[in-house]
Amino acid sequence: MEDYVYSGFWIRLLAFLLDSVILTVPFQLFSYIIYGTTSLLENQWLYVLFALIGTLYMVVFPVTGLQATPGKVILKMKIVNKKGDKISILAATGRYIFQFLSFFMLGIGFIMIVFRKNSTGLHDLLARTYVINRNQH
Repeated sequence: MEDYVYSGFWIRLLAFLLDSVILTVPFQLFSYIIYGTTSLLENQWLYVLFALIGTLYMVVFPVTGLQATPGKVILKMKIVNKKGDKISILAATGRYIFQFLSFFMLGIGFIMIVFRKNSTGLHDLLARTYVINRNQH
């Protein structure tokens, strides 16, 4: 993995923000049209549906030919394993779950990206994944 250009903290944060917009805006429009509200707190079913769609989005996209969520694809990144290949569904699921661990540790798991040689956060380390420039491998 030494020959790769790893994606750093700021570009990955921007990808996360893009993914948030891609997920949230259509869902909010759907919610408003169907239920007359954009508040997930007003309808538990909407909250469960949004959580399910968000989970599928974060787990399924990385195991497709895209090898990343749309936000990362837009910014020319992909998620790979230690061989530089596409990650498994198990790795994608673990990576997603471990992101919550990073979040609940006051974001320290994400801040690790800034200081680690391969720009890996806690979720990357635990899932054995890397985020690299898409124009490689």
